Amino acid sequence: MKITKRQLRRIIKEEKSKVLNEWFSDEHDPKTGKRDGDYSTGRWDGLEIKFETVLYEMQEMFVQVNGVSHREAGEMVMDEVEKVLGTVR
Repeated sequence: MKITKRQLRRIIKEEKSKVLNEWFSDEHDPKTGKRDGDYSTGRWDGLEIKFETVLYEMQEMFVQVNGVSHREAGEMVMDEVEKVLGTVR
């Protein structure tokens, strides 16, 4: 079974949402909508590793499900991440 681009976008959005929810869970003030903390507090330590882990898991999923090489799968993941974030490599 192959994964469609639509399914990949959904997976990326879900993973992004999970990371952001975890990231802000202790800092968000529901009354004001403001978030406390910044890089100096160390609150975001480890976020880069979590994001990297998600990307590698997605790459591996493409390799297993779609039967493409790791390089091709990596490019597919990055293409979809760029679409979700609205960036260009």
